Amino acid sequence: MKESRAARLLSGRKLERSCYRWALKIANVKVPTLDISLSSSDMDDIRNLIKAGDILLVDNCNFPLAQLGARLVGSKWSHSAIYAGNGKVIDCGRRARVEEISLNEFLDTSAIAIFRVKDSTAADIENMVNYARSCLGKPFNCQFNLESKNSLYCTQLVANALKCLSHPIELPVERVLGKPVLTETIIANAPQLELIYCSSPGLARAFLAHFPSLSAGCLGALCALAIGRNLMPYGSILGILIFLGLSSSKDSGHKKSERCL
Repeated sequence: MKESRAARLLSGRKLERSCYRWALKIANVKVPTLDISLSSSDMDDIRNLIKAGDILLVDNCNFPLAQLGARLVGSKWSHSAIYAGNGKVIDCGRRARVEEISLNEFLDTSAIAIFRVKDSTAADIENMVNYARSCLGKPFNCQFNLESKNSLYCTQLVANALKCLSHPIELPVERVLGKPVLTETIIANAPQLELIYCSSPGLARAFLAHFPSLSAGCLGALCALAIGRNLMPYGSILGILIFLGLSSSKDSGHKKSERCL
């Protein structure tokens, strides 16, 4: 009886892990958009302002499902990381593990905000960056389990680094679908952090960025309407899927970037 119960628990945990992995894969599907990436002047401003220990929040229109997930938990930002200095960012999410990437690569996004710890000392910044570097190679925490010591997700990495200050910052935890999580909004609203820079394309430009896929969905719906009105939603979905399939086939000769999983 005990063995049967233990087997059921193990099976349930495996199913839960599998569901989270698939949800992350879906959320990180890259969708072709009209270009609304950061301008060269934005990037120059960021390079002049940014300092080691700064916390970066980004939102990328190329990943609308990740954006949708962020909006569902009340956040306008969908990813976070720590600037380590010397043009390097310590990130967990653009890869399936904690990794140091170039600032130029990280700035390939639509919107960014930079936050800095108020009244931080050089020792504080060193402790934050050293902690983040000590996590390099740890796998992405695909279950978003805050109790996990061997894996991390992006805001968890930032929150843990903030605990390394001489006056540790404890970010509050929110509950989403009954699960305790740390969101980018918690970081943005932390009173101990100061907003240094913010660049956002605005709602209208963000909407226009998705014009190609929206057009494919509308075309699919119109084609389905010729068969039956009740088929329009399915036609719209099919149109978007065909558009994504054609777009991905064009990129099949290029090296695929590894995001999350």
